[in-house]
Amino acid sequence: PRPIDHNRHAVVMSLAPGAPLYQVPKLRDARAVFDRCAAMLRALSSRAGLVHCDFNEFNLIVDFERTEAVTVIDFPQMVSVNHPNAAAYYDRDARCLLKFFKMKLKCDFLDDEEEEEEEEEE
Repeated sequence: PRPIDHNRHAVVMSLAPGAPLYQVPKLRDARAVFDRCAAMLRALSSRAGLVHCDFNEFNLIVDFERTEAVTVIDFPQMVSVNHPNAAAYYDRDARCLLKFFKMKLKCDFLDDEEEEEEEEEE
């Protein structure tokens, strides 16, 4: 989406193609969409120095009819990675993403990754 106009703290953007992730009927490649979302979450913090603080299925627009491209929306609650609670907010964002893909989209590939992470920690 492109910015169209702004007034103080509000920005009007062009319409992002697709629908919020929670409304998407089916994904052709759920793993690829998950990987895109996770990469966006990491890039926000590592490259931009920001934590979204509301990174979930309501704020991820997926163009499910064509490319399954993902657009992140709703940034007003974003904080700097230097914020005292940034790590907790980032962890919450990551858990929300994992929970949605596991519970709602029934993505079993996430079970394998969690088991691998637990083995590495031991």
